[in-house]
Amino acid sequence: MNIIQFGKFMTSLSPEETIYRLRIDFLFEELVCTRDTAVPSTATLHELHAMIQACGNWMNYHWYDFKYVSKGKLCMAQPQKQIDEAYSGFDKMPLHDSSKVTLKEAFMNFPSITYSYDYGDGWEINILNLGYVEKDSVPRVPYALSGKGDWPPDDVGGEGGFMHLMNVLKDPSNEEYEEMREWMEDLYFEKYSLQQCNRDLSNWEDELDSLS
Repeated sequence: MNIIQFGKFMTSLSPEETIYRLRIDFLFEELVCTRDTAVPSTATLHELHAMIQACGNWMNYHWYDFKYVSKGKLCMAQPQKQIDEAYSGFDKMPLHDSSKVTLKEAFMNFPSITYSYDYGDGWEINILNLGYVEKDSVPRVPYALSGKGDWPPDDVGGEGGFMHLMNVLKDPSNEEYEEMREWMEDLYFEKYSLQQCNRDLSNWEDELDSLS
C-alpha cells in the first residue's frame, strides 16, 4: 500500500482524486479498538458518520456530533434534524450541518477530529488523518485497511458494560452467559475481522437515511 504523508493543505491532488487514510480510534481507558480506513476527501461528515456506523455494525439510531477546528475555532457539526430539535447554544460553539461539511474542510486546519455517538453510552472516537492513499491501491472507497480490537455493540453501557459483557462471554459457566450470548446475537455483534469489516462497509450508504 503506497501511503503518502499528510501535508498541510494536500495541494498535490485535486479533491476528486484525494483519498484519506483515517485512523478511527476509540478513546477507551483500558480497551483498544482502531480501524484504518480509506475514505474520499469529498465525503461529508454525515457520510463519514454512516461509514463509521457500517464499519462497527452499529444500528444508527442515536444522535451524534463531530468536533473539528476551522479558522482557529472549535466547531461542531450535527445533522440538521438534530440541530432543529435540540440545539441550545452549546457554549456558543459554531454549529454546522454535518451534511454540508466535507472531510477536506474538516481536516484543513488540524489533522484530527472527534466523533461522539450515543450520549448515553458516551462513545468518543478520535479520527486522525494519517495521510492519503493512492487511488489505484484500493478496490473501492470506503475501504478498511487494517484494524485491532473488537467494536462494542450499540447500547452495551459504555466501556464498562462492554468489558463486563466480554468477560461473561469468556465463561460459559457464568449465570449470565446464555442471556448475554442471546443479547449479543440480537445486537449483531461481530468479533473483529478485516474481511467482515469490508463487507459491512460495502453497505454504508444504507445508513444515510436514518439521521438525515
